[in-house]
Amino acid sequence: MTWKTFGLILAATGTTLLVQGQETNLPPQNQDTNLPPATTAERMLDKLTAQQFVTDAAMGGMKEVRLSELAMANTQNGAVRNFAHRMIVDHSKVNRQLIQLAQQKGLELPATNTFAPDDPNWRNPMLTGSEEVKDAYLLKTNLAMAAYLDFKLLKPLTGKEFDQAYAKDMVLDHVNTVIEFEAASRLLTDPELKQFAQQTLPSLREHSRMARKLVKDLDQTQTSDSENPNDKSEPMAKSGSGM
Repeated sequence: MTWKTFGLILAATGTTLLVQGQETNLPPQNQDTNLPPATTAERMLDKLTAQQFVTDAAMGGMKEVRLSELAMANTQNGAVRNFAHRMIVDHSKVNRQLIQLAQQKGLELPATNTFAPDDPNWRNPMLTGSEEVKDAYLLKTNLAMAAYLDFKLLKPLTGKEFDQAYAKDMVLDHVNTVIEFEAASRLLTDPELKQFAQQTLPSLREHSRMARKLVKDLDQTQTSDSENPNDKSEPMAKSGSGM
């Protein structure tokens, strides 16, 4: 499934988010634990196959790790760093499980992607055309160009601007991921992959809650700073725990 297809799902479920810096509303706080009804997922994902699920899950997990590695390198915010570390640990573990399952079943895995501009995954001549050509090609091949574009947008950002953009990207990614894993847990006929989806869902829902809280906390900090522009007081000393 492509990112654009997920956009159709979000539209169908009434979900609106901040995407690429545009102000919108976050989904209700309880949406990740009370997912759209089965009929919604089935309508949008009724052709979900084992191969499609493996491809989507691998690409999604790869993106979570790469963007969180970028966050670890860029952020000065302790909460963002802690969240990014959790994403790297958890998604790396899930990715290893998925790779093992896919190999056992003879399913194809997407090429490892660094999201760097010189990554060989981007050398296909089709990807040097217009955005419309790229989109058409990606819809056919399911390459994760959208993930690369997110990475490229985040990389030059710094400070609070980076933290907020990263956190909001993580919210959207986890909404998308939970929806597909929920569908896979219902619709896949392969018993092992279906079980994998079911067992991974609680962790993904927890990630979604964490991402929403991070966005909320960062927004509150930004609001507080904007309301007190002349506050030059020194920050409170950190506790001995380093948290």
